Amino acid sequence: MSAVLRARPLLVIAVALQPACYAYAPATLETVPAGAHVRALITITPEAERQLLVTYGVQQGRTLSGDVQGQVGDQVRLLVPSVPMGSGPGSRPLYQEVTVPASEVLRVDIRRVDGFRTGVLVAGAAAGVGAVLWETLGGGFFSGTPPGDGRPESVRGWVARIPIPWP
Repeated sequence: MSAVLRARPLLVIAVALQPACYAYAPATLETVPAGAHVRALITITPEAERQLLVTYGVQQGRTLSGDVQGQVGDQVRLLVPSVPMGSGPGSRPLYQEVTVPASEVLRVDIRRVDGFRTGVLVAGAAAGVGAVLWETLGGGFFSGTPPGDGRPESVRGWVARIPIPWP
């Protein structure tokens, strides 16, 4: 198995752990800058939830996750994902701008980079890349003895073995 094939699981793990670099921290609505990615807990009635679905195509329940576009008076504008634009891998959602009264926002959590988690991910990725480089350059972390008796196949020859049971 080549070093490149052994590196693929490391890449998959690094991509899977990418969301671990972020954490949500509580904030007040007034201190959240425009463009920040937030998770907002809102008070919503069943009628208002239906209206969000009918008007914007957004069905996230009581929690809206998206980017703050700004505040105008008592209204908060959020850019939230609504419906996917495709069903295949790599398809991205269609975003809608949703206006919510600031009085209906119970809590706002802002997404921030978590230094410890990011450091652990970077250190793990560096160790994986180092191991792959060591293997590629001939260090042999993953290599063992070759199968057989160690001689090239042209020297060993071909042998067909047929097991015969004895009574």
